[in-house]
Amino acid sequence: MYETFSQCGELTEMSEIPNGVTDMTSTFYNCNNLQKLTSIPNSVKVMAYTFFNCKQITLPPELPNSVEDLTSCFRSCSKLTQMPDIPENVIIMAHTFMECIEITEMKKIPDRVTDLSECFRDCVKLKTATAIPNSVTNMRSTFRGCSDLQGVLEINANLTGKIVEDGY
Repeated sequence: MYETFSQCGELTEMSEIPNGVTDMTSTFYNCNNLQKLTSIPNSVKVMAYTFFNCKQITLPPELPNSVEDLTSCFRSCSKLTQMPDIPENVIIMAHTFMECIEITEMKKIPDRVTDLSECFRDCVKLKTATAIPNSVTNMRSTFRGCSDLQGVLEINANLTGKIVEDGY
């Protein structure tokens, strides 16, 4: 369903996604008025950019265990108040919640995740974070701009990728 409803700015409700769909990349990208979400089929593996810039979403849909890629899935969903539970099969979470300014708590990151680059960047109300699993190899700017983050963050990551880029 690649870009099926992308940039449908007046769309307010998500239609039922057919069973068998595996790729939802950019399906609802920039649907600024999308509010009501339905369930995601168990066959979906890729949700990259699926809800990017859907500024009216307050609660995420439940994500099936089949999902492996959440790259920028909820990026810039500025009214999103909480994270969904992250499925155990997810590997990539780069930019997933970037600029989700209403999220205050981080949920458990599964042990298969390798990329958290900019995942929570500019989540200015994020107060708590869970342990980072040792499967993570990239944390570039993961918590950059999280000005309310408190406590001690347990990082078990096996960082091999770039950590510092352009002086940040």
